[in-house]
Amino acid sequence: MQDTVFIRNLEVLTTIGVYEFERAQPQRVIMDIEVPTDLVAAGLNDNLNSTIDYGAIVSLVENIAQQNNTELLECFGQRICDEIFQHFTVDRLTLTLHKPDIIENVSSVGVVLRRTRPT
Repeated sequence: MQDTVFIRNLEVLTTIGVYEFERAQPQRVIMDIEVPTDLVAAGLNDNLNSTIDYGAIVSLVENIAQQNNTELLECFGQRICDEIFQHFTVDRLTLTLHKPDIIENVSSVGVVLRRTRPT
């Protein structure tokens, strides 16, 4: 059985972009995070230590966003993935990053990163 812990539409403000006009002020980045995991133990024992603390992941991502100064979403996303692997017992994750305010006639542009814990 493969369960999933997910975070949808996490919105952060961060300095990101290649062009000077993008870097003039922090931009909105909206993200979804999916972490496949086994939730049977948490379902049986009702203990936070048996699952992945999505509140702690949100706090971690917000801190990364505050310190971010990358140009590319790909780099920002890789940093998020690396930190999640460092701080949580996670084997795989999918991170979707949206920049909603960058192209006038498009609701959002972005990237999807699928990563496996480095060995």
